Amino acid sequence: KVGTLVMHLATLFLFVLGTAALPAVPVSLDGSQEMTTKTFLSPAVNLKSGQIANTPLQTFGPLEWVPGPVAMKLFKAQVVDDSGAAVPLSEVYVHHWLIYDSTGGANLGECAPLPETFGIGAEGRNTWYEFPGAYAVTTTGKEKWTANLHFIRTTNVVDVQSCIECICPDSQPPLNPHGNVGCCPDQSQCFGMENSTLADAKNYYLQYTIGYVPITEDIIPLSVLTFDVTASATYDCHVSYDIPELADNEIHNLTTFATVPMDYEAVVLEVHQHIGGVNFTVDHYRGGVRLGQMCSQAPIYGSGGVDTPGNETGYLVQIPECIYDKPFQLKAGDQLRLESIYSNRHLPGGHGWHAGVMGLVFLFGVPHQNHTMMCEQKFFSLCGPPPYISQFDCDQCRTDTFVVNYMASFGCNVSDLEPECKRIAPPGTIPTPEGVANMTLNYLHTGGSSYSLNLTGPSDRWFGIAFNRDNNIMDGAMAWIASAGSSGTQIFQRRTLGNHNEGNVTYPSYPCDVQTSGGFASVLFTADLDLTGSHNCVLFAHADSPDWTLGYHGSSRGMTCLKPGGVPGKSHFLLPPH
Repeated sequence: KVGTLVMHLATLFLFVLGTAALPAVPVSLDGSQEMTTKTFLSPAVNLKSGQIANTPLQTFGPLEWVPGPVAMKLFKAQVVDDSGAAVPLSEVYVHHWLIYDSTGGANLGECAPLPETFGIGAEGRNTWYEFPGAYAVTTTGKEKWTANLHFIRTTNVVDVQSCIECICPDSQPPLNPHGNVGCCPDQSQCFGMENSTLADAKNYYLQYTIGYVPITEDIIPLSVLTFDVTASATYDCHVSYDIPELADNEIHNLTTFATVPMDYEAVVLEVHQHIGGVNFTVDHYRGGVRLGQMCSQAPIYGSGGVDTPGNETGYLVQIPECIYDKPFQLKAGDQLRLESIYSNRHLPGGHGWHAGVMGLVFLFGVPHQNHTMMCEQKFFSLCGPPPYISQFDCDQCRTDTFVVNYMASFGCNVSDLEPECKRIAPPGTIPTPEGVANMTLNYLHTGGSSYSLNLTGPSDRWFGIAFNRDNNIMDGAMAWIASAGSSGTQIFQRRTLGNHNEGNVTYPSYPCDVQTSGGFASVLFTADLDLTGSHNCVLFAHADSPDWTLGYHGSSRGMTCLKPGGVPGKSHFLLPPH
């Protein structure tokens, strides 16, 4: 890789405490243009055994930087100590580092909690940001660069896994573990070390190298989009999630669909997982049809000894990136199916459950859109795409304080979007979400909690809906599914869905009237729906390809949620939790 020689040369320089920048080194780039690399140090992070650094993103700095304007072709980093020596993950675990540009610069969203330009975790020593050809992240020289460094010193820690997974006080493993970065606040002591009296503090630094070239007319500026497997509406990123104890050879699978907000030429895709990660796959969909695989990568685990920087035994030390020789073309409204797979793999002495793990996508590319289109796509990611159930419901979402502020952060005025709210669905129709094609759901309120429902879907595969009154997850949702029985005959069942699985049958042959015409099956049935819950979400799903065997994997899914306490017969959108 470009920069490997530079990093080796850098180790030959005398490391002097207080001298944060190493001399710039020119390196030939593509045989024509010289890329200069320069290495810097962050401010010191002082940690004793079991202590956590989680520096404030917008105030830790400012970081030393290459004077702009420049085109950044390379960014890589590692943790070093006062002597300049590389620090192994077994001493200081790198939960993550995020590099932030105060001007907002290259970051286009979609995850509000992740506004960084560059960011990665324990795999960062071996996983670089480097951009092919004429592509680069450009600067103006007006930026103020800061960092969120989440380092955990695990020296003398007994339960290292619980420590680095940021276990929360309400965690109840093995079935209900819970951890997140909020339970690892800056300067606190990690799990099991709360009462430590060790006074062995040391200084640590993020050593970062920037490779850059002058900005010329040939340079193509890059922006970054961030997606999260925990999001249900693309922008509502929870960032981390928990996994109950798994048996050997058992896996945990979490999937979601993320909506691409604009036409976008993807150049580099990087993913982020924690220890236990097995694979992360991104599939490309358009109009509910899978067009192909965009990226699939498996983490690499160290085997060179627990204290060998970059190859620490048992630690996740690298996740290869996907780099496209020709830009991967995405259209506004395309769907990316994110699939994060974990196993019970753990550090020696650890356990088969995981807390606070992640499944993130960092996508660098070139956006193609005008400002109006961008504002519309941001609005659709929050309030859903048209048609809407009513103008009143759309306007309620459009004028929500969070929506107003979020849109304003991108220079968008929600008043300009009022015409979108006039695009209304026919009465008695619940709009299907993006990512689900060839399905419709119409309803007629027949009194009390009783509804007559007409569900249509493709006649060559299983399809169905599910309803969850109290949250927006599959687990516990009541579902009606048209599929095939053991004899191969088509059936219509009521089920209670499980946690990312098809769950159990509660009514093997649900009364209905089925008609098939023109490649579609129409199912008319009645159901009792309690619309006084906190969420009232309708999940739509069908098989990705002709197949009547019901299965969670290989399906297209999406959700439309209704307003809490909705009046029977009057359905309302719910803005997803924020």
